Amino acid sequence: MKRSVFRRFAVSACLLLGLASCSDRLEPPTTPAELPAGTVRSHAREASVQALSGALARALASSSLRRQILEDLRDSPFPQHRIHLRSYLQGARGGGLAAAAAASMGMEAPQFATLLGSLPDLELVVPRPSDRMHWTGSDSLAVFGTTLSGPELIGGRSVKGYTPAGVPVTLGVFEVAPYAVIMLRPSEVDFGRDPETGGPPLRAGREDQQAGG
Repeated sequence: MKRSVFRRFAVSACLLLGLASCSDRLEPPTTPAELPAGTVRSHAREASVQALSGALARALASSSLRRQILEDLRDSPFPQHRIHLRSYLQGARGGGLAAAAAASMGMEAPQFATLLGSLPDLELVVPRPSDRMHWTGSDSLAVFGTTLSGPELIGGRSVKGYTPAGVPVTLGVFEVAPYAVIMLRPSEVDFGRDPETGGPPLRAGREDQQAGG
């Protein structure tokens, strides 16, 4: 692929995924042999994150839980409506979602807590500006989960997710989904000591308006 063509595709992917780490100096992806050892992800962790995304998606079949998570995402003080996943699910606001997700996985609360503790530091995020502006809590959504970083996704990887009906879906980097996209992915911001209440002074909604939605 010519370098200029790749750059246009990569910039489109940045906008689609809402990746803060992208720049106009993107280069074509390296070959697997050139990747640093630190980028090799555990297949077990990836499977666990995807299983958790499925459980959260099925839990969001509940209209009341969808409404609550919509409000909590919009109230986030972090860019792109980010929420620190583990803190949220173990906190007061996310307790109902956590309980429903655990039930859909056939887990008791202690087992679910152990699962969350075994995962890398993840954020729950609405990456696309259009979804942050227009999703009103309907069931037209899918929850995707990955342990891949932004540059790895830009390298052409697709992500797997689920609808509230439990239907598995796959989203390519350059695809535009016809539903709202919620992602579980490695944290890209410092949530501070108390992710439930801390964060930078710039609120997510204001940032989106400054960025043109």
